[in-house]
Amino acid sequence: MRWLRSQIAALARRDPNRVALRRAGRAGIAVPLSIVVLESIPYCQQTALFGVFAVLALLIFSDFGGPRWQRLSAYLATVTVGIPIMIVGSLTGATIAGSMITMFVVAMILGMLAVLRGPIASAQTTLLLATVLSVTSTPPGATWPATVSWIVGGLLATAAAMLMWPAPSSESLVRRLAVIYRRCGTLVTQRWSEGCTAEQLSHSCSLLDDDIADLHGIYDGNLQRPAGVTSDDRALAELVELASRLRTYQVWNDLEGPKDFSVDTLNRINLDLAQATASQLQSIGAHLSGEAAVPDASVIVTARQRHLDAMAAWLQRHQREHPGSDLRTHIDDAFPLRATSVTTELAAVSATLATRSKPPEFDDPALPTGYLENRGWWVKLRSQTTLDSPWFRNALRAAIALSISVGIASWSGLDHSFWIVLGTLSALRFDALGTGRTVAKALLGTAIGVALAIGLILLLGPHDIYWAILLPFTIFIAAYTPGMFSLVTGQAGFSLAVLVLFSLIYPADVRNAEFRILDVAIGLTISFVVAFVLWPRGVVATLYRRMSEAMDAATDYLVASVDYLCGGAVDGALLKRFAQASNAAIDRAQEAYDLSVAQRPPKGVPLQLWSRVSNGTRHVDFAAHIYPTVSWVVRTRGDGRAVPPSLVGPLLDAANEVRDHLRETTRAWRESRYASDDPLTMAEIRTGSRPAISRSPHIESLRHAIDVFINAPSDWRGDGPDPRPALIAWITDWSALIDWNSIKLREDILAEGTDEASAGEPSAVSPG
Repeated sequence: MRWLRSQIAALARRDPNRVALRRAGRAGIAVPLSIVVLESIPYCQQTALFGVFAVLALLIFSDFGGPRWQRLSAYLATVTVGIPIMIVGSLTGATIAGSMITMFVVAMILGMLAVLRGPIASAQTTLLLATVLSVTSTPPGATWPATVSWIVGGLLATAAAMLMWPAPSSESLVRRLAVIYRRCGTLVTQRWSEGCTAEQLSHSCSLLDDDIADLHGIYDGNLQRPAGVTSDDRALAELVELASRLRTYQVWNDLEGPKDFSVDTLNRINLDLAQATASQLQSIGAHLSGEAAVPDASVIVTARQRHLDAMAAWLQRHQREHPGSDLRTHIDDAFPLRATSVTTELAAVSATLATRSKPPEFDDPALPTGYLENRGWWVKLRSQTTLDSPWFRNALRAAIALSISVGIASWSGLDHSFWIVLGTLSALRFDALGTGRTVAKALLGTAIGVALAIGLILLLGPHDIYWAILLPFTIFIAAYTPGMFSLVTGQAGFSLAVLVLFSLIYPADVRNAEFRILDVAIGLTISFVVAFVLWPRGVVATLYRRMSEAMDAATDYLVASVDYLCGGAVDGALLKRFAQASNAAIDRAQEAYDLSVAQRPPKGVPLQLWSRVSNGTRHVDFAAHIYPTVSWVVRTRGDGRAVPPSLVGPLLDAANEVRDHLRETTRAWRESRYASDDPLTMAEIRTGSRPAISRSPHIESLRHAIDVFINAPSDWRGDGPDPRPALIAWITDWSALIDWNSIKLREDILAEGTDEASAGEPSAVSPG
């Protein structure tokens, strides 16, 4: 009994939101009910299987999330789209060529549209199953009965999904974000208030780290999450990214602590901004939880302006009394708070967009709003319609494999030959190695399920009452095991459920079990052969190239931003083109990253390095968005020169050196992937014998130039104290943070020595 309780507790930990349990419960009730309903409709009796599979697919493979109305729309839209697919598939399935062409076209379209993710990606498997059934299993002249059965089954599944234990998955993401932003608010308060010990700060950071790790566990590689093609989806993705960045700022300490003069004054200056920022972080968390109105980001804007004015005035009072290096160190100490306030402001705007609320009206030209632009679904789709796109390759590979399977199924004349196509669909992955491992596991799982089914057929015989009793339990197992257990277990459960279903609809026959394993074996073989022939190295090889391209584009954008800030050759129009190039490259890299993570690669693959390179690239892009806003801040105070002439050269030199360091780091990471075939090179990477990146001397030179500028006679022509020393010091700190992260990442790459082979199991449920 104790063992049973421990096993139940272990399952509960693996399914904390009871998503799998709810899904299995719905399917276990709705599938048997659909058989009763469809068999009671004379017009649908011959094609009841179409409706039953509609229920099975929609409840297991398309468990849509989101608010209730959004889920209802997704289910109804999937059923509606399936209607023309059923009609066309039934009509063209009369010939082998027609069925193959239909399967190819539908698979190609659905494969490409999956890049939009969200409900579209969730519906993909269900619509592919509709295509498979229509082109391979529609009885002659039964096009309309099959379509009606599909509609009836789809409506039954929709009702079950809406009424039986709904568990919207996106609420889990929003709920986690709410907790994280509240923790960030607490951490900001502790970081900038007196009396907080290092132990307390470390404990709060540890809690936040755990929450962020859990967040990325359900977000990274999730191909069914929103892809950011609408404003609210984009804002939700932005909240995920900003959460990690906020945590980094709270522990960043690049320089020595404050000196011993005017510390109380500086603390009061910083505390005002810290309180406003922490309050807004708490408001963001409360708003995401549905407990408060939209956060008012204008509060942070006002507090940050006061902070800059107070810091500039403090600097003016002390610049003739103390060395510039001491004064600049005090300014540097405030950088994490400044960065936190900008990020919090952006998060406040994102939170209102993510919840489709109307944000308070305020205007802050310094806010890098380009991050939140709605790029549209067509732009997202068009960016992936190239031969080297992993989405395009995967769609083409799947379309070819499925059309071949349909052709063989139509030509073979085997009973239930559509199982061949389902076998192909269940095993096809992003590369040959991943597909090969999946084939082996799927075949083993199918064999186990078939063996169990044969035993039941021999034991129970053609007694429908026994099969009717068994069906809910086997459907429950088939719906519960994917994602909770291994692929072998999931495939065994699905095969057993399918054979029990067929033993209930048709006379129980051992030959059905034999055909099941034969058909699946043929389909699995087709999957492996196609994956081996078409881009066998898969998406992981693309990942390294895409990440390198993204880092190149982001660092070019960073240097262009500094040039624009310094009044160089880069004007607003050219800077916008750099920004667009960086955004496009990062989007392509993110897609490759998510597809790679979705494969669930072996445990030896250091996914943390993948994540850090991806996050680092976006951080560079974010800094490049921030830098040009300094010129706007300076102009509002009456001076057109954002950067004094004495700092132009050092600022550009530092930006270029940071760009070189980042590219060297990305190159080392990329080479570590391909060095697995070269023992000598791999040894060099593991032992760190290759040249390591040193700390940027140009950043130190820039800081020295800022020190000299602080003590030099002022050339400021604007109103009030000169804000430029503080603003340029904070830009330098941002570059130093980026540079430091690249150095730490390079050290980890040299120490780790990656041998990353693509493989693994699918992240989404696949039919067998």
